[in-house]
Amino acid sequence: MNSRFYRCCKISGSVLVLILLPMLMLAQPELKNIELRYADDSKGDTHISVDQESPNESPSRSASFSKSGYVNYSGISLLPGENSTAVRFQVINAYRFSEKFSAGLGVGYIPYNDPLGLLPIFLEARYQFLESNISPFAFFRTGYGISVLADKDLQVDNHVGGLVLNPGIGVVFHTNGAIGWSFTAGLNIDHAAFDQQRWAGQTVRTKLVYQRLQVGVALSF
Repeated sequence: MNSRFYRCCKISGSVLVLILLPMLMLAQPELKNIELRYADDSKGDTHISVDQESPNESPSRSASFSKSGYVNYSGISLLPGENSTAVRFQVINAYRFSEKFSAGLGVGYIPYNDPLGLLPIFLEARYQFLESNISPFAFFRTGYGISVLADKDLQVDNHVGGLVLNPGIGVVFHTNGAIGWSFTAGLNIDHAAFDQQRWAGQTVRTKLVYQRLQVGVALSF
C-alpha cells in the first residue's frame, strides 16, 4: 500500500513539473534552450532536472545591427509645393559613433526650376532610439545650398543660395548585414535669391524661401 502510494506521488510530481514548466517558460521569456532530462537511479526513483543555457545576446538586438563604423545613406525625397513637387537626391557619408548616434556630411540636388535649383551641402546628426533592427529615429540637417540657374529662359543677372534646414523623423529597417531601408518625414527649408535688371538700370532682388514637407526613402550600407 505504501509502495503504491509512493509511486502515485512520484508520478503526480512528474506530471506537475511537466505542467508548470511551460508556465515557467512563459513567465521567464529570457530563458533559452531548456532541456528536460529523466533519469532512474538504482532504487527505481525518477529524477527530473532542467538545464538552462545563458543566452548569447539580448533578444532585442540582432547580429545584423551594426554598432559603430562608416555608413552611407543614399536616398530620394519628395518636396510637394503649391504648384509643383520637387525631387531631392542626396548622399550622406556618416560615422556611427555608437548603437544609437551617427553624424556625417551630405550633398544633394533639388531642381526647383523657379528659376533656381539648389545644391545643398550639409551636416546631419541622427539618433536611433532602439538598439534593434527596426527602430524609430530623429535627424537634423543644416548647411548651405549653392544656387544653380535651372530656368535658362528667364533673364537672371545674379543668384545666390542660402541656409538649409531639415529636421525630421523616420523608421529604419535593417536587413542583411549592415544594409537597411529608412523611411523619413520632415520639414525642409531652403533659402535663395536672384537679381534681375528692370527699367532704367534698376536691379531687383527676389528672395526665395522654399518651406516644404519632405517625405523620403533611403538605402543605408
